[in-house]
Amino acid sequence: TDNYAIASGNQLNILLCEVPENIDWPASVKFAGTLICSSTSTNGITVNADDVTINMDGHALVGPGANSWYGIYQVSNRRNLRVHNGKVVQWRGESKGGVYAFGKNNQFDHIQAATNYYGIYGGAGGTISDCAAYNNSEDGIHFGVGSRISDCTASYNTGNGITAGASSTISGCTAYNNGEDGIYGAIGSMISGCTASYNTGNGIQASSDSKISGNTCDNNGDGAGIHVTGSGNRIDSNHVTDNLRGIDVDASGNLIIRNSASGNGTNYAIVGGNHDAQVINNPSTAFFSTNPWANFSF
Repeated sequence: TDNYAIASGNQLNILLCEVPENIDWPASVKFAGTLICSSTSTNGITVNADDVTINMDGHALVGPGANSWYGIYQVSNRRNLRVHNGKVVQWRGESKGGVYAFGKNNQFDHIQAATNYYGIYGGAGGTISDCAAYNNSEDGIHFGVGSRISDCTASYNTGNGITAGASSTISGCTAYNNGEDGIYGAIGSMISGCTASYNTGNGIQASSDSKISGNTCDNNGDGAGIHVTGSGNRIDSNHVTDNLRGIDVDASGNLIIRNSASGNGTNYAIVGGNHDAQVINNPSTAFFSTNPWANFSF
C-alpha cells in the first residue's frame, strides 16, 4: 500500500516507478517513465513534506479521467515544492486538478497540463514559468496572492485561461480561446506583455490598483479587450482590436494613456471621473510628436 516509508533524517532520492505514492519527507523524486494511476479514490502523488522536488524527466502522470482525485497534491501547510519537466493529464474529478499545490513558495516550470479539471493550481507566493495549459475543465492556470506567472500559454480551457491573486505579476503570457476571461488579475497586480485573443469573455480583466501595459488583445467575444472594474489602475500602451469593447473602464480614478484601438464595437467605454488622455481618431503623423500621451482610435 506504500512503497516508501522512510524515517526522518535520511537523505532521499527516489526513482519513482509506480503511483499512487505519498512523499512524507524532504526528497528529490524522478520519474522512471510515464506513470498511470487507475484508482479513482487516491491522488497520484501526495506531498506531505517541505522541500520536495519532483522531476518528471519528460514523462507524463496520467489519471483515470472522470471522478479522479489530484495528480500531484500538496497540503496547505507545506512549502518549497518544485515540479518541472513533464505532463499531467486526465485528472478530471470535480474541483480536482493535474497539479494542485496549496502550499507557499512553490515553483513550477516546463509543465504541460491538459484535459484535467484545473490544469495547474498554486497557492500564495509561487512562481510558474514556461508552462502550457490546454483543454482543462476550469482554469488552465490559477495561482494565489503574491505570485509570478511568466511565459505561459493557456488555450481552450473552459474557465479562465490564467487567474492570479492579489499583488501578482503576469508577464509574457498568451491566452487563446478560453471559455471565460483570457487573463484575470486581482487587486494590485501587474499584467504586461501578454497576448489575449478569441476568449469568450474579456481578453484581460483586472479589479483595482493594477498596472496593465504593453498587451495585445484581439477578437475577444462577449467582453472587452481590457476590462477594469475598480479604481487606481494604470492602463498604458496596450493595443486592442476587434473586441466587443476595446478598453472598458467601469469605475472612476484610473489613468488611461497611450493605448491604440481599432475595429472594436466601441473602442473606448470609459465612465466619467477618470484621468484619460484625449482620444484621437485616425491620427496623423503630427499628433505623435505633439500628443505623446494620447489614446488613438483608428
